[in-house]
Amino acid sequence: MPQVHTNALLATVVDGGYCVGCGACTLGRHDSPLRVEMDQFGMYRAVPAGHPSAIPKDVTTVCPFAADVPSETELGRRLYVDEAIFDDYLGFVRQCYAGYVAEGNFRNHGSSGGFCSWLACTMLQHKIVDGVIHVHPTGDARRLFTYKVSYDPATVQLGAKSRYYPVSLSEVLITVRNRPGRYLFIGLPCFVKAVRLLQLYDSVFADRVTYCVSLFCGHLKSRHFSDFLAWQMGFKPDAIDEIDYRVKLPERPASDYGILVAGSGPQGHRKTTVPAKTLYGYDWGLGLFKYKACDYCDDVVGETADVSVGDAWLPDFERDSLGTNIVVTRNRNLDQLVQSAIADGRLHMQPIGIDSVIASQAGGFRHRREGLSFRLYLCDKKGIWRPSKRVPASNRLPKRRQNIYILREQLREASHSLFFKAIHTGDYSLVLKGLIPLVDRYTSYYKPSFLGLIISRIRSLLRRR
Repeated sequence: MPQVHTNALLATVVDGGYCVGCGACTLGRHDSPLRVEMDQFGMYRAVPAGHPSAIPKDVTTVCPFAADVPSETELGRRLYVDEAIFDDYLGFVRQCYAGYVAEGNFRNHGSSGGFCSWLACTMLQHKIVDGVIHVHPTGDARRLFTYKVSYDPATVQLGAKSRYYPVSLSEVLITVRNRPGRYLFIGLPCFVKAVRLLQLYDSVFADRVTYCVSLFCGHLKSRHFSDFLAWQMGFKPDAIDEIDYRVKLPERPASDYGILVAGSGPQGHRKTTVPAKTLYGYDWGLGLFKYKACDYCDDVVGETADVSVGDAWLPDFERDSLGTNIVVTRNRNLDQLVQSAIADGRLHMQPIGIDSVIASQAGGFRHRREGLSFRLYLCDKKGIWRPSKRVPASNRLPKRRQNIYILREQLREASHSLFFKAIHTGDYSLVLKGLIPLVDRYTSYYKPSFLGLIISRIRSLLRRR
């Protein structure tokens, strides 16, 4: 590989704070020029394994946030142009569904409708793939979750549910490189994009990772998000050995779920579950403990994946406490697998329109379309490097919306720095004291103004005439 004096990946993506620690740049090699480490803020970052000048330029081509890599649209066109139609928000689309798994315990054991684990198990049972690359709990307080490969359905189900925790591919890529087979990869949109870029660069991964599934993504959280939630439940950081972010609470809407934490304390090992809404900072709109890169991403659903899976945050489905999935298919073979399972009664699913899928993720698309456009404008105005995006930079937003997006970035940065201080003092109330003024300012922009109330009242009266 050609050598460069100053590595562009470190100078732009890493130094700029846009690295998500996916680990694609390690190339699945023991002698990789880069490695991934967790920083003091609980986020994975790429760092040189040796001298930066010895890092090949080629590693830049596999980073999802690097300059001059193909966009999600360009990658999707290579993969699906003959099989699906294109939508500006969802990428290429073959079919969209909403529903849940009707067979087995997939739905009960999953965060939502159980579809992702069902698909992985079904693909193993039908010998479509030999292994599934996905996130598993470790039971280790030092690292609660990690990527591993499951080779049988029972092990797949041990990795069910959403994990709002940082992970990296650096170790599991070595496994894939060293063990021939056909693999299904499951990950967030930026991780799937990284795998697709790696496939362009390396024929080993092009041949072995035969299918990709993406989860819909609000944003990636740092480790301190979990620590902060657990601290409020009486568990100190580094004393947690289990956390479940999506405990289904009977007779409540699907969005009203619980958090389970287990760990050690002065009174021995214990396990506690509380409603998520009772914990400060669980409001995803605030974006606390978010990776900076997530504010510079325009892919909500995983446009480069063969299948994308999310929650059906829609009025028709949200009341069901057991949860309902939205599924977007792009690959012909996997769509046929879904349709066959629907016909057999193994899946209780119905086709839905693209507009319904977009509506289910309305807040995420708003943040990563109009919000991203404004953030790109601010970077360009300051002359700061930022990733190339499909969204044009613009400041054509009402002042109120501009202030909302500015405060979201301030909340993101404040949560990281405040928790870092709290760890060293042993007082998590420092986080609350620092965040509450910012949150109050943020929420004030959502309160209707007096003029707005008058206009709303006039419109209501006119509709009655």
